[in-house]
Amino acid sequence: MIKIGVLSDSHANLEAVSEIERRFRDVDYIFHLGDYTEDAMALSGMTKKPLVIIKGNCDIGSPNGKWEATPTIAGKKILACHGHRYQVKSGLTPLAYRGMEACADIVLYGHTHCPRIDLDGDRLILNPGAALRGEYAIIAIEGDVVSPELFRL
Repeated sequence: MIKIGVLSDSHANLEAVSEIERRFRDVDYIFHLGDYTEDAMALSGMTKKPLVIIKGNCDIGSPNGKWEATPTIAGKKILACHGHRYQVKSGLTPLAYRGMEACADIVLYGHTHCPRIDLDGDRLILNPGAALRGEYAIIAIEGDVVSPELFRL
């Protein structure tokens, strides 16, 4: 089984990031989905786990991270973005289409500060919520089974 830790929108709350990192001790990969890549860089100093850093709308001038990433982990293609470029505050349709276009099995986004798990056919669409409020997610992948879970400190 592979586990992926997901957080977003930490907005300089390094105390919450540090506590979430402690909850990620058993994960194999970590995704920080933007809004403050500086926090993601601090997280990279706390962990030896592979870390995907995504830029959010508050990270426009940051040299760290990418606007979007599409790694494959445990045979599942993941589309990771912040979500603001797909107007996720107005609905998930543009993001769902981008996930389909990317042939993603899992779509990760932030920006809304609202934790939620959605399905678009077999495609998981997940927002871990706002790390600044202690919200995060862990996704377990075992074979073809993808099991997401939302948490709050």
